[in-house]
Amino acid sequence: MKTTFTAKEVDEMLLTQKAAFIDQLFRSKQKHLLEKEYGISLRTGARYRRLIHLIQELAEMVDDNMLPMLSGVALSYLDTEEQIMVFKALVMMNVLLIPSAANKLKSLKGRLSMELVRDILKECKVDYVPQAAVKLSMDRYSISR
Repeated sequence: MKTTFTAKEVDEMLLTQKAAFIDQLFRSKQKHLLEKEYGISLRTGARYRRLIHLIQELAEMVDDNMLPMLSGVALSYLDTEEQIMVFKALVMMNVLLIPSAANKLKSLKGRLSMELVRDILKECKVDYVPQAAVKLSMDRYSISR
């Protein structure tokens, strides 16, 4: 991975790419650059770093806006087998995992079963249809009153 990026390049990265870059900054003891150069708080940087602990399938869901970043962070604390179980249930039930449900899953780490995962996912919105992320530049658009 390239070692230096502009703030714009970092902003345009997929979340998991940004996570790897931020992890690299932390490991090279350059985390002070996060706020100074990239406008990312240390707390947010720590959240991004957690994403590198996701299985590939969940990481792709984060990148594709099918899994909210905070839900991905919570799931990153689960072991690989539990993450696979959650991924299978998400696909099977077609739901958007809300952060509160993800935190419940996290709190049950080491005790999760497919039945328990499905019960927790029932509180999430069913028949989720992912929307493409849209970024609007404020200098190009104005709000009329």
